[in-house]
Amino acid sequence: MSILKTDNFLLILKKEEVKSTSFFYFCDMAYKSLQQCISDLYKNGEVRVISEEVNPELDMASIHLNEFKEGKKTLLFENIKGTRYKAASNLFGTLDRGKYIFRNSIDVVKDLIDFKLNPLNALKNPIKSFFTLL
Repeated sequence: MSILKTDNFLLILKKEEVKSTSFFYFCDMAYKSLQQCISDLYKNGEVRVISEEVNPELDMASIHLNEFKEGKKTLLFENIKGTRYKAASNLFGTLDRGKYIFRNSIDVVKDLIDFKLNPLNALKNPIKSFFTLL
């Protein structure tokens, strides 16, 4: 398990996720950090900031589920009981928000997923596949 900390955000990844995300270094990603992503969403009115103290075991999940069911905003919990870190939730709660977040690299991500799921498809268009994997 890897723990990545940038400013006041904490991101925990399982070991296999760390290996599988290394291709993002080769993509033209819109954001260099989770904080940049959340700031951009905030500027576009896509973030609901929750400042009151929340219980990480019960309150956060309940608030997240309600927001997700209604297809609403990304949540930023600023005051989590027992920790000094903030947490973000529902980043990909809507298809439009997911497309917005990956707007500069969605085609490359789609191609990489297709390549992983169907490696033989790379033979149909080897030049495109070569540049996708770079």
